[in-house]
Amino acid sequence: MSYAGICSTDNLQSHSGAYFHSVSLDQILSYTSSGAGSSPASLTSTGNGVPTIDAGPSFTIPMGTPFTLTATGSDSDGEALTYCWEERDLGPSVTLLTPDNGSSPLFRSFNPSTNSARTFPQWSDILNHTTTPGEMLPTTSRTMNFRVTARDNSASAGATASSDMQVTVTTNAGPFVVTSPAAGVTWLGGQTIAWNVAGTANAPVKAASVTILLSTNGASPSRSCSPATPPTTASLQGAAPNAQLLGSADQSPGRRQHLLRGLAWQFLPRRAAPPVLQPVRPSNGVARLAWSAIAGQTYRVQYKPTLAATNWTDLLPDITATASTASTTDTVGGAPQRFYRILLVP
Repeated sequence: MSYAGICSTDNLQSHSGAYFHSVSLDQILSYTSSGAGSSPASLTSTGNGVPTIDAGPSFTIPMGTPFTLTATGSDSDGEALTYCWEERDLGPSVTLLTPDNGSSPLFRSFNPSTNSARTFPQWSDILNHTTTPGEMLPTTSRTMNFRVTARDNSASAGATASSDMQVTVTTNAGPFVVTSPAAGVTWLGGQTIAWNVAGTANAPVKAASVTILLSTNGASPSRSCSPATPPTTASLQGAAPNAQLLGSADQSPGRRQHLLRGLAWQFLPRRAAPPVLQPVRPSNGVARLAWSAIAGQTYRVQYKPTLAATNWTDLLPDITATASTASTTDTVGGAPQRFYRILLVP
């Protein structure tokens, strides 16, 4: 029921996938329930419950911007479901490299997954700036029709259920893009991230908030900073090496679908060098402490009376460095000795 491997340069894969497309499932159901295969026939109950599935509400996205569709499914028999999201548009027949014409499908079908969400295009392509044949971001004003099929994969007699929704694309907004940091940036501590809303805060997209996502594994976002309203900056603390940055625009509170930005800049954050305490010079009951520092970083001095003591005492206030050396003083009075350490405050 497919043409895998015989379409020359338009091949999506070399061999057929071991599952039925939703259109094939429609044809099977039609044939067995109301077509030639329905009579004469005897029906036997399998005793297997049919799963339930909800594709969620339809919504609008800006052009040229990746997006995620998330379904909600359950099975009365407690069987683990798999999900398959498929675009169901039938436009003119075109090659894989033909630009978006406003009606032909842009996204291919993939094997069912235990994940009820699918990101278009794949996360691996978004993060690595690559393109999988059969996936193309929309660049025209159009409506795309999607169906998610849930399978219970019962060993005795499997059952399926499906749900449809639409994604409308507008060329009056987008693409939603991260504008800073640029590639190859070295980060020290908290940094500011900037993006171009590109009209996504206005109708018909109406993105209500923005979340910054951080990928540290090149596969999917693993961290995020606090959500921000449509203004165009946010901060991110404690970035990891070889991380990639994306933006997510949530259209409304509680809505499962959200927009994602495909341009993931790679940057190389590194940890700040540890402070090195210079020899302490006490004079007239006051100890002067100085250490190597990085401008803009905040440091905390702590002390204890003996090395054997368990607890450290904070010497407040914290010090924010303005140059390559930071310093403070400690009134030691008649204390016979003190041991100090310098901490970098995140």
